[in-house]
Amino acid sequence: MGTVFHLFRFCILVALVVLNSACARLSFSNTSKALQSLNSLPSSLPTGLPNFPFPGPSPSPKSPVTPSAVSTNGFAGGNAVRIPFGIAWVYPMSMAVQSDGKIIYVGGTGGEESQLQIARYNADGTIDTSFGKGGMTVSNYGTNSYLNGVAIQSDGKIVASGDSGSGEAILIRYNSDGTVDSTFAVVVMQNSAFLHPAIQLNGQILVSTGTSIYRFNSDGTADAKFGNSGNISAMGAFALQANQQIVYFANGQATLGRANADGSIDSTFNAALPSSASTSIDDALAIQSDGKIVVGGDVVGTAGSSYYVARYNPDGTADAKFGSNGVFLGSYGGQGLAGWGNLTNLVVLANGNIFGAGISGTFELNANGSADSSYVDKIGYMACALPAAAAGPGSYVYVNLACSGGGTIYQVTP
Repeated sequence: MGTVFHLFRFCILVALVVLNSACARLSFSNTSKALQSLNSLPSSLPTGLPNFPFPGPSPSPKSPVTPSAVSTNGFAGGNAVRIPFGIAWVYPMSMAVQSDGKIIYVGGTGGEESQLQIARYNADGTIDTSFGKGGMTVSNYGTNSYLNGVAIQSDGKIVASGDSGSGEAILIRYNSDGTVDSTFAVVVMQNSAFLHPAIQLNGQILVSTGTSIYRFNSDGTADAKFGNSGNISAMGAFALQANQQIVYFANGQATLGRANADGSIDSTFNAALPSSASTSIDDALAIQSDGKIVVGGDVVGTAGSSYYVARYNPDGTADAKFGSNGVFLGSYGGQGLAGWGNLTNLVVLANGNIFGAGISGTFELNANGSADSSYVDKIGYMACALPAAAAGPGSYVYVNLACSGGGTIYQVTP
């Protein structure tokens, strides 16, 4: 069922890429459809699961890591914790780390009656029981609905994007205690799915459909003045620079484009991606503290077994000092899944190194674009998941893994 669920998600995302300019005519509504917490949710999490001995055994090629037992006592139990579940399954889709080190993850409860799910962990990996009910909030929106993106506002409120499972994109907001924010009009867009939410400094919310970026005001109403009639044509992931300019994949993901904070296109910026880059809706994009732009994805013609990471200066010119003429090419050691966009996340670490995570495993590059030979991938092939990664306090990076029967958060020390 886990594989079916993710294949379903993947098919939705691929369908988004082939949508044409009709996306700009998609209808919005601020729905009054009830988002009600399930009364059957247990007030406490199951206990008694044995600790998972982290790091685990090295996976063989094409053998997904599916730990059958992980800690329920925080990261002290072995650097991997079971995501809370008392319903059938749990599928974590994305995560974010608060300024106090607490970890927010969003996803779905799984199965044919999947519901929107958000939960919070303390920095030590124990469930934060002050959040929602027993550490999480499950909301009833529709069959096969799930959340796939999350961003944290400066006031602690949490914006999450997702899919109703019936062709409706969802954008909702939670209070810092995990309750649904009644002051935010739940956004619904027909014939689409929302991805990659981000918060601008003025509190406005950006979100992607996979083919366009839309902006919403802090109360959930659409900003019709943004970009071209309310949107920017953009493919897949995007990222905010410190000056609030928006960097995104453009031209069928052959280039990077940039828009100003108001959505107007910055015509001075146009960065061609490496010729080795394959097009994938799950390509990764991140901004360094110095404004440099890091992108990554699969290498064309390698069936997902190799990846590239490239770096650009803030003005869009290639950073020739990174890797080999601006590009690093790496291999997953024979592991890969053609067409899935194996590299899904790039995280810039405090020391300037770059951490990558995807279906085919994790890796670390030095700040100059060379491979960090001291890093050992302790998670491995994750064919049952489209993993997310987020930087935590200190040197930690968190990676989630979703498989049939439950999800896991790993605390990785690069």
